[in-house]
Amino acid sequence: MEVKDMTTLAGMDLGYGSQVKIVQTNFLVAAAGTNGTAQAHANFLHLYNATVGADSGAKADYIIPSTGAAADSPTSGTDPLVADCDASTGTNGLVHLIGPSRSHLAQVTGDGITATVNDTAANLGISANGKVLSVISVIATPYQTGTDFTGLTLLESLATTSTHTDNANANLLIDSLSAPVSHIDISSALADLHTALGGTANLVFTDVDLNANFVMKGNAAGTTETVLGDITAPAADTTGLISVVALVRTAQ
Repeated sequence: MEVKDMTTLAGMDLGYGSQVKIVQTNFLVAAAGTNGTAQAHANFLHLYNATVGADSGAKADYIIPSTGAAADSPTSGTDPLVADCDASTGTNGLVHLIGPSRSHLAQVTGDGITATVNDTAANLGISANGKVLSVISVIATPYQTGTDFTGLTLLESLATTSTHTDNANANLLIDSLSAPVSHIDISSALADLHTALGGTANLVFTDVDLNANFVMKGNAAGTTETVLGDITAPAADTTGLISVVALVRTAQ
């Protein structure tokens, strides 16, 4: 996520070093032909970011697993960068904008992520993820063509920015009635994006190169890193981005 200091906001002088920031967070939605572990999804996120480049505006902070028609959960495990938005888990599109993902934070306590236990605002708190004050924009954009993320065409943003943004802000208001919250609800944008992803999902998250054979760049052994070309690249219209810009208090 990209965090920007604001010296002046709506006539309010915040001063340098203020903990109120504008945060841009990108979520990669990747439709799986064969689902896999949270670690495999995190490894694919690394391959995606390595392909688009560190300075790209399309670089993603989190990955949302998908079966193509809806959000899904990894087959096992959690990861700080894997946002579990499967409705059956009770998350229904709730995501953090900074820090570890909700599912990863919830499993730390040992109770598992549920709709009423560890992923509630009261249990998760705001220390790890900041306090979301307002959502400025939410944009959902599918990749239209190509398979290697280089030179791809993005479709025009789905729906209208105000629709997704208004939905996120309305849910933020409701969720924050009882306590400050560190998450927002991107269900509207996520559903819109899934509708637009009409390609045949072919990503195999059980691929050995996303699992036991995966090699991170800069490893101590000096082994050649795993690259996107080592796996079957995703088909067109099976991946997309949801980009959120929000006002967040990053420390209390």
